[in-house]
Amino acid sequence: MRLMIGHKSLLTPGSQDTINVGDVYKCSDVYAGKTFSNVAQIVNQVPSYKTLTRHDPELIQLVRESVGDDDVPIRITKIDPWVLRESVAKSFQDGRDIFLLGDNVYRHTPAFGTEAESLGMQMNQQYVFNGIYFEDEVPRPVFACDPVINSEVTTYPGSRLLHSTIDLAGFGAFTLLTGHGGAAWKEAAVNMSEQLGVPVKAYGIGWGLDYQ
Repeated sequence: MRLMIGHKSLLTPGSQDTINVGDVYKCSDVYAGKTFSNVAQIVNQVPSYKTLTRHDPELIQLVRESVGDDDVPIRITKIDPWVLRESVAKSFQDGRDIFLLGDNVYRHTPAFGTEAESLGMQMNQQYVFNGIYFEDEVPRPVFACDPVINSEVTTYPGSRLLHSTIDLAGFGAFTLLTGHGGAAWKEAAVNMSEQLGVPVKAYGIGWGLDYQ
């Protein structure tokens, strides 16, 4: 495990990298990996990080508090301090059809800015074409947050998947994505697929599910 100093709390199971150190936050972002023995964590810096080593109990406890389990055996393999650079794109537009938005306009932090799971490309876009049936839908709900910089969970037709998840959909089959508590939906999708002969893939997204 390697520790990196700076930005928000980020745990990355399966990473061959190391963990980052800083203020204590509960784990807010988790990504899938091949194993769970190697984890990378990025958090805000602590004032005394320059004097800390990977053997300091303070850092071990920091990781355990982020995980939420004091019994997890932790071995930190490396600490990587880093700082934000004041680097911003010289131009936000090229012609009439190429634009830079959000996190794409500046140099990313190790966690890729405020939208780590999608490299700044989740802009809540909506597809509108004949393949999407809107006749039985109410008007699209108003976004509770800024639709440019914040993603919002929705099941409204035409809403795009996050770029971190989009590769699970398509390929000649319908796709059902659920979270914790969605096992019954997955089972129903499999049964329907078998009975109707319609290809349907179902995945659970979240900690301990098919993808994380």
